[in-house]
Amino acid sequence: MKFSTFFLLVCFSSFAVGSCLDNDEYKKKRTDIVKESRELNRSYKECKESAYNNTYWKAVSECTLKGLGKDIGGGCGHMVGQGAYPMQEPDKNHCEIFHIPKEVILEYRQQLIDELELQKCET
Repeated sequence: MKFSTFFLLVCFSSFAVGSCLDNDEYKKKRTDIVKESRELNRSYKECKESAYNNTYWKAVSECTLKGLGKDIGGGCGHMVGQGAYPMQEPDKNHCEIFHIPKEVILEYRQQLIDELELQKCET
């Protein structure tokens, strides 16, 4: 009798919870959702990095043309990176067209969670 009562309780509680995921499965799914939602701003991030890299290499080439950095390990690249040779602030304004607001990303993330009916098991 005790066993059948225990069995019924376990079965009932599993139906009551629905399809939940254990901690490891839940964490993996949530991590995947976060990664996927971050991809929305990938173009924006890459555009900003590209603008920075362009400005960096422009400064390195100017430094090299001036003949600086010959006696320094890493040369002009090191000088620009450490701020010993000036680098202009990169113009990133053109990248704003790719920017997706945080609220939209969070809404998308929640939509993915809802679509998967992602539930964490109660422990």
